[in-house]
Amino acid sequence: MNILICEDDPSFALNLSLTLKQHNFGDVIIANNGKEAIAMIQSGKYDLIISDLHMPEAPGEKVIEYVRSMKNAVPIIVITSDTEEIVVQRLREIGANEVIAKNVPAEQIVKIINKMLAKTKR
Repeated sequence: MNILICEDDPSFALNLSLTLKQHNFGDVIIANNGKEAIAMIQSGKYDLIISDLHMPEAPGEKVIEYVRSMKNAVPIIVITSDTEEIVVQRLREIGANEVIAKNVPAEQIVKIINKMLAKTKR
């Protein structure tokens, strides 16, 4: 499994990456901003994308819009501190499968990922 984490906070990205690796999710690659994430998506195939919403170069919305414009059905999780209902609704409308608050513990994120991946395998 290949997972792309799009996150401009290096410590958050590293902690999430380590947690995913500890739970045997496979290869985890980190993009430090939205522009880098889009370039990585252009050149690689991912089984899951986890993206921050607010990033330099290109926000998470642009990453989602790019992925969906390519007719790519890869599951996308947005992890953000901006969890207002209108923001969550907009993210779902453009193609995010899940929106998670950034303060959710890593173990809870793992449970959400497992649940999401189980749905996509059906």
